[in-house]
Amino acid sequence: MANQFTKRINTTYATDISIGKAKINLQGDIDFRDIVVLDHRLDTLLYVESFAMDLEELEAVLKGNYQLTAVEIDQPKLFVNTYAGDSRSNLDQFIEKFKRKNAEKKAVNARIEALTLNKGIVVLQNEAKETNNYVDDIKLSATDLAFQNDSLQTNLVDFSLKQKEGPNLSAASGKLLFTPNQLRLEDFYAKSEDSFVDGDLTVITPDFSKASLQSSATITLNISESRWDSSLFSLPYWSPSAPQISLSGDFNGRITALEVNLAVGLKHKSQLEVNASMQFDKDKKWKGQFKTLAATISKADLVAYLDDSIQPQIPLLQLNWDQLSVRGDAAFNQKQSALANLEIGINEGALDLDVKANKLDTGWEITQAVSFKDFGKGKLVDPNNEISINGEAQLTGTLAPKGLSIAASGKLTSLFWNNRTLKAIQWNGKITPEQR
Repeated sequence: MANQFTKRINTTYATDISIGKAKINLQGDIDFRDIVVLDHRLDTLLYVESFAMDLEELEAVLKGNYQLTAVEIDQPKLFVNTYAGDSRSNLDQFIEKFKRKNAEKKAVNARIEALTLNKGIVVLQNEAKETNNYVDDIKLSATDLAFQNDSLQTNLVDFSLKQKEGPNLSAASGKLLFTPNQLRLEDFYAKSEDSFVDGDLTVITPDFSKASLQSSATITLNISESRWDSSLFSLPYWSPSAPQISLSGDFNGRITALEVNLAVGLKHKSQLEVNASMQFDKDKKWKGQFKTLAATISKADLVAYLDDSIQPQIPLLQLNWDQLSVRGDAAFNQKQSALANLEIGINEGALDLDVKANKLDTGWEITQAVSFKDFGKGKLVDPNNEISINGEAQLTGTLAPKGLSIAASGKLTSLFWNNRTLKAIQWNGKITPEQR
């Protein structure tokens, strides 16, 4: 029966599949052992140690009825290889055989009520590029798995894996629908060692080629709740021991041109709300416009998330405050430039900032225009004396690995200090790493 099953597949689809042996137990299950699928180079594409199903249902499959109660797969190993001289992987070429044949025949519908996969391994190789990667300890539990024409849908009960590169996936679940033009995940939950995400995802595309995903696909992602390990965010001067970040919101649009609405939370009650447009340009860099920025930031979070080496160089962290508010808009060009127009409220005063930054070979060139509105009020500068500043200032300089260098000048309309008020003050100065 096992030989009859593989012979039919090999004859129909010009494949090379063999089964080492089959066992039947008293419960009426048949267990295929040592299944080997060879690729077009007669190398191993897939090896499966055990594939178990109901014997009577196997007889129905041989008659063309693909309705199965339960299937259990143990220790499958998939070897995906792009050989030197080939433009496509061995897996792509294997699947193409089924596509060509099925285009000539009526589509096959199949259903599995319960699917279990244990200890799976996927090895990825590209001989021309001399790269390799692997995913192992793959575990899968799914119910109501249905193949109809070119679509797949299932209820993913649990899914986990370990990666050679990147974070491991310790759990995943949700409802999955896949067609040649659509991917939909509903009530999706995924968890790694230090992060999790809960939400819904829909991708609509002409096809799932790389070109279509980059240029034509539309995405709708709603994150109802998530928490991310801070090491996933590669930001300048980010502390390697920074706490987790919580995030919720939605993404809409093409994958390379998204409308984003996000709410971000940090450990010490800091909150950020963002409405933004993001674009991925031809140079493979992100450009963004933040139409709305609204934040409440605690000093404790800046201390927790910024690297210790940069904290002494940030004047704001040397002042007396617990929490500040930020409102405004901003834009950036990844690794090239950034600008922002912000109103910052701190203690009983405020600052209006117009900030521009341009990337240098090492570090950033920074230009700021500042407007003071009772800045310092609430004993921001000196806990023993009230200071209040009104006026304007301009700052230019660089932020580089060696430190912060700033030249500043300004005109104050009033300065209240030591119970005295001074007016019409002009000033200038500079800060360098040596002077710090």
